[in-house]
Amino acid sequence: MKHGHHALPAVVWSPGSVRAVHPATGGRLAGSRLDELTPLLGRGRKVVIGVERSHVFLRVLTLPRAARADLRKIVGAQIATHFPMPPDEIVFDVVQSPGKGSEGCATLVAAMRVADLRELLSAAKSAGLVPLRILPASFGAAALAVAAGHHDAVVAEVTAAGLAVDVVRDGLPVLARLTVAGDDATEVRRTAAAAEADGLPVLCVGPVDVSGAEALEGHTVDLLPDAPLFDFVLPEERVRQETRGSAILARSAALAACVALALGVTAWRDRGAAMADAARVTAALSRETGRLRSASQSASNRSKQSATVQATLKDAFEPGQPISDLVNVVADSLPPEVWITGLSVERGKPIQVRGTAGTPTQVAGILDRLGGTPRVADARLVSANTSRIGMVPVVQFSVSAAAAGNPAMPTPPKKAAKPIRKAGQAAGSAGGAQ
Repeated sequence: MKHGHHALPAVVWSPGSVRAVHPATGGRLAGSRLDELTPLLGRGRKVVIGVERSHVFLRVLTLPRAARADLRKIVGAQIATHFPMPPDEIVFDVVQSPGKGSEGCATLVAAMRVADLRELLSAAKSAGLVPLRILPASFGAAALAVAAGHHDAVVAEVTAAGLAVDVVRDGLPVLARLTVAGDDATEVRRTAAAAEADGLPVLCVGPVDVSGAEALEGHTVDLLPDAPLFDFVLPEERVRQETRGSAILARSAALAACVALALGVTAWRDRGAAMADAARVTAALSRETGRLRSASQSASNRSKQSATVQATLKDAFEPGQPISDLVNVVADSLPPEVWITGLSVERGKPIQVRGTAGTPTQVAGILDRLGGTPRVADARLVSANTSRIGMVPVVQFSVSAAAAGNPAMPTPPKKAAKPIRKAGQAAGSAGGAQ
């Protein structure tokens, strides 16, 4: 596969490791700091910077088709549920896939630490570089796969930082890993399995040892400028951008008001000679007012729709089933001859149960009982090892299951109260029986 040169140089950055390509000369250079790239890029150069995979978090959500600014507001309202860091310590941006499913559009949310972004911007300034966009380096792998005619693929590349493996869905990187090069085929297979992408074609960039894979020319960094519109921006800069946009709208509105006032004064001064012109101007202003009123109503409707989406997301990400319910279900499903040595229950992850049983039949009984309750699904045996405790043979096992939905715990039925008989009534009944 061949691809053309780009006007913008591209750089892949991580603390302690950088690499760059110059589109005009085709030259490449790697180093430990951005200022070491000056012999290749020079100073004052505008560049596109990709952040290495080990410093980026990726999540895929299903959201309605919307503008990026609206999507950022929707995701920002629930950002703490998507990433394992406080919201004030990360920056994020979003991009939607071109396709649309029955429930919405696949929306990629990528985030990085604010501290890493500040370090990157400071290093770029010291090196005399002007970042036009800062985005995940895995976007280059997605662009390279699309250029090769694959919107869904697994891209593997050996870089100076290690083996980079990216899973691309609908032209977007949905999973990205950076690992030690060596057993390339195993790492590619493991990454594809984690993303449920076992059947996707494997594309290899550079000396990657994967049997049956398609080899591509070039490097993923080459096509970073072709990646979809995405940009990591500091929180204060994002606020300035949004404020700047509001200020432009306000100035346009003020200018329109001044123009309308000037037209009104002119029409009043020349009313005797230009009544017809004034009427036409008034009609034009009325049409413009109606258009602005319609635009205002549309904006109000979009705001209500965003509020509805936010409420839906709140319901989706705040399930009603407490973790304690799942623990009780697992404990109640164990046979009396089995005891637990470890139990891991975490929101959004499979339930892990470790324990000891007397026989393999008892272990099979655990799977049958877990599979028989509607509160868990996909109960499977992860491992089972035979050992001894003293002279007694035992089976040490590990079982995995997934929480199924959010059903409420059943409420035990209340026992009916027994009727209370008075002493006289009891004696009367006894006498009648005699």
